Amino acid sequence: GRDRSLQIEGGVPLSSSGMASTTMVTRARSVTCAAAARAPIHGRGNRARLATFSSRRRRPAARNASSSSRLAETRRADDEQAGASAKESSAGDYDWKRQWYPVGTLSSFEKRASLREPIEVTLLGESLVVWAEPGKTQTVWSCSKNLCPHRLAPMSEGRVRDDGRIECSYHGWQFEKESGVCTRIPQASPEEEAKFCSSSRCTLSMHPIQVKYGLVWVWPDNSKAGLAESMDKPPVWLEPLEAIDDDDIETLSNEYYQRDLEYDFDTLVENIVDSSHVPHAHSGIQGHRDRPFPYGLDVVRFDRDAGVRATVAPKDRSEPVPEAMRESYVEFLPPVAIRYRFSSTFFNSWSGAKTKPNKRSANLVVLATPTAPGKCRIFFRTTVMHAESLHFMLKLISRLRPVFLEHQTRMDVFDSDAWLLAKQETQGLEYGTKRNWRELFVTPTRADDLVLGFRRWVD
Repeated sequence: GRDRSLQIEGGVPLSSSGMASTTMVTRARSVTCAAAARAPIHGRGNRARLATFSSRRRRPAARNASSSSRLAETRRADDEQAGASAKESSAGDYDWKRQWYPVGTLSSFEKRASLREPIEVTLLGESLVVWAEPGKTQTVWSCSKNLCPHRLAPMSEGRVRDDGRIECSYHGWQFEKESGVCTRIPQASPEEEAKFCSSSRCTLSMHPIQVKYGLVWVWPDNSKAGLAESMDKPPVWLEPLEAIDDDDIETLSNEYYQRDLEYDFDTLVENIVDSSHVPHAHSGIQGHRDRPFPYGLDVVRFDRDAGVRATVAPKDRSEPVPEAMRESYVEFLPPVAIRYRFSSTFFNSWSGAKTKPNKRSANLVVLATPTAPGKCRIFFRTTVMHAESLHFMLKLISRLRPVFLEHQTRMDVFDSDAWLLAKQETQGLEYGTKRNWRELFVTPTRADDLVLGFRRWVD
């Protein structure tokens, strides 16, 4: 599914003329991957370290005095909207490199491992290689920088041996699967080989790696302090995905949909947390433009580590938020997760159904991994928790539905607004961080409150 061309108006693939012109501009203005890897972790706010951003910023068009005054008023209103019911409870900068990021689905990686294939992945602008010993029932995964220390050939072009060692295809150097220590240099004599292999300069630069929720996760910071922190810090906790492995909770879930996208991580997060765009941007696929989403959002949590949450709320700010509505919410969980939770009570009020309220909830989880400047990788999964109250025919139909049909729907959804988002990134917004969003966005309604909360979190 990842290789399918996105379609824009007129049937032109985004991978050719339209997207190429956009991505060439953005990449030309982004720092190199090597510079990004050396970028310091300090700075003002989270945006200082949001992976790999431009050192040359796009400049917004000049504005007259009256326009500046109106923008100042809008900016004050935005701050009030996004922070009215939220408190910032954590101090200090968010460390983007000392977090766990999903890089692929376990099922797809296991298939490639069985073929002895090293797997290239990109994370925060850096090329990495993932591999595993073939034929093992309990797979032990390894990850290193995608460079052979000999002459910097990509290890992802090599092969994995029966014992799990990875071999460079250029000169045949071999490395241990867990430590990355060099074990074979064919060009050296036996006496020299032992000496050379013992040198730290001949060792692969390894990264922590683990499996959780059916995904393979990698930790970018492999410094001594970073490695120590990775031992104590788990990936982001996601209740719907935890429930899938819980025998006490009946769930109904689909398979992961994975795709690489040609726009920035923060553009994707901003898009996913904005539920109000769905009936318009995806009309006929999900919802319809004649039936806009009838609710707003009310930010109830704003925290450096816990992220931003907004509950479903009436459109009118003067109306109080019923307690039943607060059971349904949308949230951003740093560094990569977005979750939608809709309770049975919410569905009853939206659809007018008379069903008795129960514990059942529909959950959407989207994981957004920043891969490179202007690029990200998504993992999309829906899960119904406490599905025992669903009619058995609905369960049967859901379980029998072919995976390709589910993926086709997801492809149509992401295709339908991909060009909008790619164009949005060229409209005077400072690349990567959108630092000047306050000057350019006009966000007067309650539907925008979670977008504002996320933008303020990045700031």
